[in-house]
Amino acid sequence: MGSNRRRLLNKQYVGRLQSVLPFSQQLFTTARSMGIDNQEQLVILADGARWINKLAQTQYPKASLILDWWHLKRPVWPTVRGLQSDGLSSQDGRDWGQQWIDRLWRGQASQTLKSILVLASQLGGAALDQSAQLAERSLPALHQFISNNQAAMIDYHRFQQAGYYIGSAVVEKAVDLLVCRRQKLRGQNWSRTGADRLLCWRQLILNHQWDHYWQQPQAA
Repeated sequence: MGSNRRRLLNKQYVGRLQSVLPFSQQLFTTARSMGIDNQEQLVILADGARWINKLAQTQYPKASLILDWWHLKRPVWPTVRGLQSDGLSSQDGRDWGQQWIDRLWRGQASQTLKSILVLASQLGGAALDQSAQLAERSLPALHQFISNNQAAMIDYHRFQQAGYYIGSAVVEKAVDLLVCRRQKLRGQNWSRTGADRLLCWRQLILNHQWDHYWQQPQAA
């Protein structure tokens, strides 16, 4: 392991294959048991999904909501490739894309939005029509995505230097451990109820609660 690699020393896994409400209740209970009420600083790392943003606002109003870096930069280069297929030169595409990446990395969302408007004007669209249906990988779609998540964007360079997580790798790993390694094997087919129950067992194991659970008196 590299000397600069970060580790989560206090972690718990929470997962449900049900609606947001039971998941959010379980998450809140777990977070409180881990001492969330005593933390001076709380950060919620999200992927831009509306239900996560709403959950953060209602249950964790004092937390700083951060859009993880991978989900922020992911639409940039597909958008550039789409523009190139519509006539933008390869060099111009690389220049515009790198400019947006560099600005977003430094938390300059407003400047990035203005830059997108400038390119739209140069390509013949003085304004981005947000009322129209947004095509995937289009300039209006990128503009709207950044605009919708602007409040959750930070100076990623500074945060990374301070030792914070800015990417969703830890979440993707949790999904792999909780779900994929047990429920996505060859030939398996699960009902929603069965998958949710198995997820509960996996959760007990990964949280080192398996023995404690079976030692408790079980209701008849």
